[in-house]
Amino acid sequence: MTEQIGYSNVSDRFGFRALGTFRCRRSSETLMLAVMAAVYTLCLCVTIVNMVNVLNSDNSVPIFEYDKTMADYAPTLNIVCVIISVIIMLLLTIGVFVAAVIITGGEEYSYTANDEKMTITDPKGKKLEFYYSDIKSVKYEKLTLFSQRQRGFDVFIDNGCHVFQYQYIYGKNKLLREEKHTPFFILEERAGLRTRRYTDEMGV
Repeated sequence: MTEQIGYSNVSDRFGFRALGTFRCRRSSETLMLAVMAAVYTLCLCVTIVNMVNVLNSDNSVPIFEYDKTMADYAPTLNIVCVIISVIIMLLLTIGVFVAAVIITGGEEYSYTANDEKMTITDPKGKKLEFYYSDIKSVKYEKLTLFSQRQRGFDVFIDNGCHVFQYQYIYGKNKLLREEKHTPFFILEERAGLRTRRYTDEMGV
C-alpha cells in the first residue's frame, strides 16, 4: 500500500532524472567536539587559576623613582598579562564557536537518480548504488544535537541484503524539513513504497 504525499515528480521526456547534494553528520563529530571541549576547558582553567593567583597577590605599584628596578614594577606586568589572557580567551571562545558550527554542519554528499537506480557519493568519492527494485523499506528517526531539538533524520535504507544508514542534516530552508523533502524520498517513490501527489502550492 502506497502513501499519497507531497509534490510532483521530477521527470523529463527522456525519463526520470534527479540530482543534487545534501549534508550528513560527520562520523567523527562526537570525538571532534569532545577534544575541542577538553582543550578549551583546560585553557580556561589555566587562565582562571592564573588570574586568581595574580589578583590575590600584592599588586601595589610604587611611585616611579629613578632607583627602582623592573622587579619593583612586576605587578603591573602581571596585570597586563591577565588582560592579554582574557583577550586571548575571548578570541578562543569565538574560535571554538565557529569550529563547532563547522563541525556540526556535517559533510556534503551528492546523488544522481534515474528510472532504475539512485547513486549516492560520499565526501571521499565512494559510490553506493541503490536499485529501486531492491528497496524493502526506508525508515526515518529523529536526529538531534545536544538536546531534543531536531536537526535532521537518521535514515535507514534496507535493500534486502544490508541496512545502510545516513544521518541527514537539514538545509537552511526551514520550510523544507519533512521526510518528503529529503533525497531518500526518491527511493521510496520509485520503489513504490510511497507516491507523490501533484499539488500546485509546492510549485515543483
